[in-house]
Amino acid sequence: MEAGTSLAGLSSALDPSTAAAPDLPARVRAALEQATKELLAARTPDGHWEGELSSSALSTATAVIALAVAQKESQLQSPPSDRISNGLAWLAKHANADGGWGDTIHSLSNISTTALCWAAFGVVPSADEQYKNIVSHAERWLGQNSEQHSSPLDTSHSALVTAILARYGKDRTFSAPILTACALSGRLGSSADAWQQVLPLPFELAAFPRQWFAALRLPAVYQFPEMAEQGGLIGYGPRIVRLFRDVLSRQLANLLRGSKPADLPVEQPTKFELVINLKTAKALGLTVPDSLLARADGVIE
Repeated sequence: MEAGTSLAGLSSALDPSTAAAPDLPARVRAALEQATKELLAARTPDGHWEGELSSSALSTATAVIALAVAQKESQLQSPPSDRISNGLAWLAKHANADGGWGDTIHSLSNISTTALCWAAFGVVPSADEQYKNIVSHAERWLGQNSEQHSSPLDTSHSALVTAILARYGKDRTFSAPILTACALSGRLGSSADAWQQVLPLPFELAAFPRQWFAALRLPAVYQFPEMAEQGGLIGYGPRIVRLFRDVLSRQLANLLRGSKPADLPVEQPTKFELVINLKTAKALGLTVPDSLLARADGVIE
């Protein structure tokens, strides 16, 4: 952002005397004033801000877990690699004073990142003993901030699982990977029962044959209309044949003529079809709204 009129306008807008409404609670007003003061003080002498990426406990813990699991699965009976050891040392050094971790080294502790860091120490053999104080402080933080509101953690870790699921509600795109990392590290137990606490992501079901959905009486929407014509409930997207014939074949022809891949334009389908299979809907006990049927390009009765 350049200095000048626009910056002056921003400074005016962020000024505590004008930005804080008089009826705001005192704590909110104080927080706004402090944030405004620090934000304006962070400008360069030229009057703008320069950003930089912050080191991340979240990504470091995730990388340590991935590297440690890969080494374990390779059945190499060797000490943790330098990258794993260095990652754990970095996590230990940057734990917050309360025992938890935030997404970055400047962030307040949260249950998601703290659970991932705790899992990172659990997946590496002997790390729990080597970093005993760090791990015990993390477990205390997790216990105090989970549903049980106490420490140490219960042996089944059900309270922690419940707290993580509650943190994200119906959105499993965060809770499922976090609990998966905990299960991989052995933090949810050493038996296969640990995986019962990891809820599946909706798109994981796409790996199953469509016949399974009929057997489970589970409605499914597919990305190609042909899937509905073959027995699926609904298919919406470009036709596979047209996709290969029109788009991919044209790109391949250009490559064969000597075009460089970097010079080829990015092409996307232009025609999408909605096909609804009423036979499948009836078998599943579903009623398809007339408004949706009216928009369909094809209806199988």
